[in-house]
Amino acid sequence: WQQGGELRLLHVAHAERLLLVGRLKKQLQTGLIAQPLLMPVTLVLEPELRARLDDSADWIQRLGLEWRAGHGRSVTVLRVPAVLRQSNLVTTLVTLLEMLGELDEDPEAQEQLCQWLASLAPSRQNGSLSAAMQLLVEIEDECPELLCLPELARRLSLEPVIEELVRHE
Repeated sequence: WQQGGELRLLHVAHAERLLLVGRLKKQLQTGLIAQPLLMPVTLVLEPELRARLDDSADWIQRLGLEWRAGHGRSVTVLRVPAVLRQSNLVTTLVTLLEMLGELDEDPEAQEQLCQWLASLAPSRQNGSLSAAMQLLVEIEDECPELLCLPELARRLSLEPVIEELVRHE
C-alpha cells in the first residue's frame, strides 16, 4: 500500500494478530461476548483450579465464559467467547484458569492474556489481496498506530530495481 508517497509492505499475519489483540483489550473492559456451545464441555478440575474458578467469577464473566457446577470437581462449560470456539476447549480452559491466578488487574498480565487469546483465534486471511486490503482498512480505522511499527510495515524501495532495469536497457 502507499503511505506518505512511499510504498509499504504489510506483514499480514502479524497485523491480523495485533489488531485482534487491540480489539480484545478494548472488549475486556466491558466483557467478551459469550456464545453458546452446541456441545457443552465437561471438565474435571484439580481442587485449586476449581477454587480459582469460583474466586475469579468477575474475570470469568468478563472473558465471556459461562459454566455450571457439576458433581464434585466437575464443571460444565456452556458458553465461550468467539475467540475460543475453534480451540481445544479442554486444554485451553485449564490453561486459562491457570492464567487467571496471575491476572489481578495487572496490565502486563492482561496484555499477555490478550496475546494468548489472539494466538488461539483462527486466521481470517485467505491469501487474497482483497482480504489483505480489508485488514488494512480495519487497522487504519481502529488502530492506526500499528502501521508505524517497523516489524509490521516496512518501506519498499523500487529504486534499485528501476536502476537495474535502466542499466540493462
